[in-house]
Amino acid sequence: MAAEYKIFKLKTAREYKFTMDYVLKALKEIHDNPDEHNYSLSEVERLLNIENKINEASNSFMKAANEITQIFENFKSVATEHKIAFGSFISQLKKISKAGWLISPSLIRDLSLEQLIEINKNPFSKEAEKIICETYSPNIKIQSIIESLIRTFPNRKSILLEILNCYELKLYSAVIALSYTQADGICNDIWNYGFFDKDPSKSFQNKLYLELNNMELGFSSHFVSQLGISDNEIIMFSKDKLFQEKSIREKSNNRHLVIHGHSTNYGDLPNSLRAIFILDFLEHFAIEHQDN
Repeated sequence: MAAEYKIFKLKTAREYKFTMDYVLKALKEIHDNPDEHNYSLSEVERLLNIENKINEASNSFMKAANEITQIFENFKSVATEHKIAFGSFISQLKKISKAGWLISPSLIRDLSLEQLIEINKNPFSKEAEKIICETYSPNIKIQSIIESLIRTFPNRKSILLEILNCYELKLYSAVIALSYTQADGICNDIWNYGFFDKDPSKSFQNKLYLELNNMELGFSSHFVSQLGISDNEIIMFSKDKLFQEKSIREKSNNRHLVIHGHSTNYGDLPNSLRAIFILDFLEHFAIEHQDN
């Protein structure tokens, strides 16, 4: 890890990960002492949102039982009980990854189970894009992701704020380009190579995938598998036959084609969200790296 790279203190990192022990303790204190607890309004809001998500997911399970093996929650301690079910569910959601949506903790937190199932039916459809874009149309959700990134990567604060400002101004091409550069920078700080780097000796597979896939990550290993999908357009090898057609190259959101100026028509809302989700995805593993 580079000397200048610093993730916030371990205690704070664990608090922001909202482990089940933390959530249960905090919710008990909030419910038992509604006027005298030690949590801020924003913490209370997030904790109650977690509680609601858990309750909603539990109620939705029976309705969705024919489409997935079992419900899962986006918390490590809960995942211990549902590890097999979670792996099965993520395997099904890999269709979404092929459409360029890296499934990150925020994406699972903010979308309902029914929405994820609907998107997974046809992830390349305009309807799937619409569901995700409408979910993130309130800037507050993207602001929450960026604020979390700033806490984790304070040395990148000014650039992350610029990404947020560009997003709010609908300067989507700028959002995408900046997000791609920060994804590479974050990976270089932690793993000494870029997020989009490929290993020529391993059939040009993604280097981060190869490294993380060989680590014991438990619950998080299901997220890692997405990087092994060879036809995710963002991280695909730029010389792939898909990009031989000029019209496809010009509108592609492939990182190489964007950064090197081959693509000129990639700047839209869905692609900007895809780029931001890469940073959200990386934050999860940056904290994992710090804990280990």
